[in-house]
Amino acid sequence: MENTMKLSHHASKRAQQRGILSSHIEVIAQFGTLVRKPGGAVEYRVLDKDRKRLIQILDKVVHKAILVSDDGETVITVYNQR
Repeated sequence: MENTMKLSHHASKRAQQRGILSSHIEVIAQFGTLVRKPGGAVEYRVLDKDRKRLIQILDKVVHKAILVSDDGETVITVYNQR
């Protein structure tokens, strides 16, 4: 189920220098706001509204779980974990 973005050599070096983990990059890409940049690139940034939305989502999924196949490709079931 993991959909990891590839990092350029430059991005990898800057992430290491700035203490930005790959898990941080994934959260920014998944929950951030997309901003189009010149030249066709896009930027994802986490704004206050994104943080609030993410907190609301996390509050709703606490004590919930998913059971995933061992290849990580299929969600077998979902359930409340209390």
